[in-house]
Amino acid sequence: MNERKHLERWRAAEAAGREAEAEAALVALLVRLPRLDPPPGFAARVAAAAAAEVVAAAARRRPWWSAAAAGLALAAGALGALAAGVAGPLAGPLAGSLAGRLSFAGVIDGLTSAVTAFATWLSGAAGAWGVLADVGGALATAAGTAPGATAILVTLAVSGLAVRLLSDLIATERSWSHVAIHG
Repeated sequence: MNERKHLERWRAAEAAGREAEAEAALVALLVRLPRLDPPPGFAARVAAAAAAEVVAAAARRRPWWSAAAAGLALAAGALGALAAGVAGPLAGPLAGSLAGRLSFAGVIDGLTSAVTAFATWLSGAAGAWGVLADVGGALATAAGTAPGATAILVTLAVSGLAVRLLSDLIATERSWSHVAIHG
């Protein structure tokens, strides 16, 4: 039988759902295909290139615990900064009033001082929001004029172009499927 008949036999068996016959026809077809040998030195070149890439990737890779430790340190630092930002105004007056005496009146006095300090800190933080609102209002007024809107559009176009160029640069330098074969 020639290859065409084996191919037709395999397709007919597949279409009819005869699994065993389809498998036998496919094997008979594949056995008849000519064997293609790679050029001399092909396996050695591929193995050398793959080994070099594996060594380079292992050198770039950090252990998992290093990344986990860095993530935990970052999270702990963020939580510490948040706690210091909120508790900072409270800690000074509370510790100062409780340092010399530990009585009910001292605790109440310390809590009162801490709440007062926190309210002062909060009003200062609210003042920062006022500054941001003023800057936002000025930007909105500028955007309402033709030169301001043009400046914003030019800035957006330049930044968009920069992001596109950086993305293309990164994509050409980093490829998951590229293996350089040097012969």
